[in-house]
Amino acid sequence: MILAIVVGVIPTATACAAEARPALPPLPPGAQRPFDLFRSADVALINDAQIKLQSQCMVDRGYSQFSNLLAVHTEPGFGFEADPFEPRTEEQARLYGLGKPRPATPGRVSGAGDAAYNSAIDHCEATAWKAVVDTGPFRQYYQLGNALASEYGGVLDEVGEDFRDAVIDCLSAGGFTAAGGDPGSPESFGVKLGSHVGGSEPAGEDGGTTVTVHPPTPAIEYVPTQQEVDFAVALVRCRTETGLFAKADQVAEEEQRSIVEDHAVEFVELNPTIEAAAKEAAKVLGR
Repeated sequence: MILAIVVGVIPTATACAAEARPALPPLPPGAQRPFDLFRSADVALINDAQIKLQSQCMVDRGYSQFSNLLAVHTEPGFGFEADPFEPRTEEQARLYGLGKPRPATPGRVSGAGDAAYNSAIDHCEATAWKAVVDTGPFRQYYQLGNALASEYGGVLDEVGEDFRDAVIDCLSAGGFTAAGGDPGSPESFGVKLGSHVGGSEPAGEDGGTTVTVHPPTPAIEYVPTQQEVDFAVALVRCRTETGLFAKADQVAEEEQRSIVEDHAVEFVELNPTIEAAAKEAAKVLGR
């Protein structure tokens, strides 16, 4: 009797392990999308705590200009939070048209000083980081955030292009006719835009040697024109009626989930470290 020999590849433990992905950590409370797994707010909190400790250290060493940075409050952001199809609601459209206020920015100190200053800033920076988080994992987490932004960048461009003609037709039916029509370019529809008003960046102050102290900048309001508001409201309605918003949300969900799963190992390894560091940072900041 001749036995049939079946030639195949027996999966090894190594091969299975290479293909298996670890289970992702749970999404934080209130999360609405896969990218919310990235702890942007925790990163901002850790940054603020480091700046406070470093600044207090510099003040203690006689560099009083750093007292301006003891209450820094930075906003989280890695670029992937932006929505290319804002405004999403008629309420937003009526409030700001196609623009948005410019957020406040924290104060900062720039420049280089003499040998004593440089020695002090190096010491204070290292000491502050050590008190809050291991800089190795923190840098890795920053790189993860940049990777998410890079891989997600432009994924919704095709959605805008696919719905371009339908949105233009809808706007035309509503009384907005484009010359060369690009729904992302209101100027092509003859729409005059508003502007930011009510603030400007304060000038930097000499902080000694060649160090410049830059005070915080206040938020600057955006005031749209009435024509811009009318156009923005029509654009929201057209993007809703044509299904652009629904398609964009579907694509965003799918692409973000895929990207997050590709980085599952980093999330599993780094999220607990960042969450623990954020708790220590909150104690430093009293938040």
